[in-house]
Amino acid sequence: MAQEKQDSPSYKSMLLAYMDLLGFRKRVQEAGANANEIRQIWKILDSARELAQRRTNMTAVMTQAYQFSDTLVIAVEAAFPGAARLLLNWVTYFQMTALSDGWLVRGGIAEGDMMIEGSIWFGPGLIRAYDLERIVVDPVVVVDPQVYEQGSWIDCAFYCQEMPKGLPIVDYLGTTIAYGIFLEADVANRTAERLGVQVNTNWCSPIGSDFVAKHRDLVATALTNERYVHDLRVWSKYKWLQTYHNSTIRRFCAEANGQSRPEPSFMVRAEWFRQQSLRNTPSTHLERADLLRVMQAMAKHLAPMTI
Repeated sequence: MAQEKQDSPSYKSMLLAYMDLLGFRKRVQEAGANANEIRQIWKILDSARELAQRRTNMTAVMTQAYQFSDTLVIAVEAAFPGAARLLLNWVTYFQMTALSDGWLVRGGIAEGDMMIEGSIWFGPGLIRAYDLERIVVDPVVVVDPQVYEQGSWIDCAFYCQEMPKGLPIVDYLGTTIAYGIFLEADVANRTAERLGVQVNTNWCSPIGSDFVAKHRDLVATALTNERYVHDLRVWSKYKWLQTYHNSTIRRFCAEANGQSRPEPSFMVRAEWFRQQSLRNTPSTHLERADLLRVMQAMAKHLAPMTI
């Protein structure tokens, strides 16, 4: 008889991200025995596994990952003060990585009780995250509106935006731009301090611009791809990404040029990323003027990047 475990199973409050790779079944079926296609499928799954493991190893907080076929779930103990930020960082990065490899992602983020022991995962939290993923058709990651502004979830405001229906979603493109503003300003100021000179606006080579250009090219190419043009379900998802891309660029450029201030504000988000950085590593003394200078330089790069 197998020895009974000493510890009684019990729930623990967790933050969860339930992620689904769209079109996985069709990709597998179409791949057949094609070695190259099989490798592309393996690549995204391996990247997801490595990313989850890397995030787990980076922090002492209890973070766990579960992967089965096209589904990946990440769970972080809700009691950890930075749980929402940790989870949202991972989701943002995974959305960017997946799209770069030609995959669309849809998912849900929720908080709830979970029982996790090895490969056994169950609980109301997982069901809630799964249900959130099922209520949308577009390639978005929905954040549970019931807990959007509660407790440590306040960090969500710096990673998310609300859809027209009022559902908060992870704004991976806007987050990348906002983080690029802070990072570029920090690099420019450090360089100026090291050289003993004034910051030169011409130094700005916006870090976020490369990904925005790649994002534009990936979506634009997909919209004219014969493979997708005749598959309305897939083509409509890329059409949604076109609208998302153009809206993000226009909102950013309008704020950088002083025409309007969107919610969430790119400037406020960049300042928040700077504050988070100060907790971990010393940073140069950045003023709002430094961030604005970078925003205006970035706007010149990003203005033509609509589709």
